[in-house]
Amino acid sequence: MKIAYLIESCIISGGNRVIFEHVHRLSERGNQVEIFSERLPIKNEPVLSYRIPIRHKNEATSSEFDVLIISEPGLIFWALDNVKSKKCFFLAQHDIEWMAEVNGERELAEARNILFRSFPSTCLILAVSSWLTDVFRIKYGISPILIPNGVNTELFSEKEPLVRLHNKPSLLLMYDPQIWKGFGDGIVAVDMVKAEIPELEIMIMGKSMPTYSMPLPETSSWSFPWPVTFFSRPDQKNLSRIYSSASVFLSSSWLEGFGLPGLEAMACGVPVVTTDSGGVREYAIHEETAVVVPPRNPRALADAVVRILNDKPLKQKLIKNGLEKIKEFDWGGTIDILEKTFKE
Repeated sequence: MKIAYLIESCIISGGNRVIFEHVHRLSERGNQVEIFSERLPIKNEPVLSYRIPIRHKNEATSSEFDVLIISEPGLIFWALDNVKSKKCFFLAQHDIEWMAEVNGERELAEARNILFRSFPSTCLILAVSSWLTDVFRIKYGISPILIPNGVNTELFSEKEPLVRLHNKPSLLLMYDPQIWKGFGDGIVAVDMVKAEIPELEIMIMGKSMPTYSMPLPETSSWSFPWPVTFFSRPDQKNLSRIYSSASVFLSSSWLEGFGLPGLEAMACGVPVVTTDSGGVREYAIHEETAVVVPPRNPRALADAVVRILNDKPLKQKLIKNGLEKIKEFDWGGTIDILEKTFKE
């Protein structure tokens, strides 16, 4: 099949990493797959590198495809008007109307609501989690096709830690400047945990350094009252070693369409504390594969981290069950579903 993916940009993100997994694995099966982007990277911009060239979206107008997959809602009508394809799909990875509302973009939220309530019948929707399919069904009366995410166990598995912490406990969390990612809640929770376990080492991973505008504990600044090891734009091959350096992985998002980092940490044998952020329900089962707490509750996050660090049987249970759970998230099975969907 001749397949085209149309993305907004090449920036480092969980959503783009999912798309690149699709592209890589579909290509391995003999499909001719191309990637087109609305915006090509500018100088020194952190982007995902990939062996298939990424071309500007306008170049897609000169070809005809068997399948077109669009990842950005703002590109849907442009693509339908300008790109020839036998089948068209929109890949939903978030509740994007909610994201716009949280970011204070009311007009954009309303436009997305209108878009999905009158979604073009010539374009079908794919969703990365059962939770997200329910969101579309309840909010818009649409029943998306479930294309579950996978985890690349060749890349994410128990590895030699990248950071040696001299037997001290350690915590890893992700930095993302978008407010709904809950980094501010995570930092408040860390401050609480440090008050109880002062020797806890803190590691933060992100595509850029934090900004001063993020909410912080009153006692803190970006010079933090405790040391931080920050991994900025880590190489893909080092991700599992970073995860493996942690005693606990903390996810403090308010809402996620799937929540890939938690699953990746689990695959690396790291116990996970996560908010009940929607899509994580695919793999985060409270006190079985993770400790799950309500969103926007730093105290609950802190208590969960302390509990895991102090309860060795619970920690080992979460690790064991997590490693078993990730076996359900096989990219090969996902691509089977994807190819079958494209051919139907």
